Amino acid sequence: MIDKDSKLQANFKEIGEYLKNRGNYSTAGIKVKNAFKDDEEFVLIVPSRIFQAPEYKSATRSVQMDNSFIEMALTRPKKPRNGAAYSEWNIYNNWKKLSDNDKLEFQLNKYAHDINCELIGFEII
Repeated sequence: MIDKDSKLQANFKEIGEYLKNRGNYSTAGIKVKNAFKDDEEFVLIVPSRIFQAPEYKSATRSVQMDNSFIEMALTRPKKPRNGAAYSEWNIYNNWKKLSDNDKLEFQLNKYAHDINCELIGFEII
């Protein structure tokens, strides 16, 4: 139930990954001597073997929003301009049919797009 003291807890996953643990590799250079010159030597191939693969992880954000965000998300939006995204027109045309969770999810997805994240989930507390 949403009331005036409700808060919204949302979790977002940041787009992209960071290196958590670097991998361990072994390399060996195969050296070749030039048959035509005595003192010339060069590395022909450098094969590598992976002992431990690198580990990547993506960061998450947890955001708590107050009642003003909930009120903004549940009020009917203005009519979208020409050339607006299909999802905005769909929300505008089907406003009365949508549940409160659908309206909140739409606004949270727009917020996630603005901060370059993906919405994982949300709950009203």
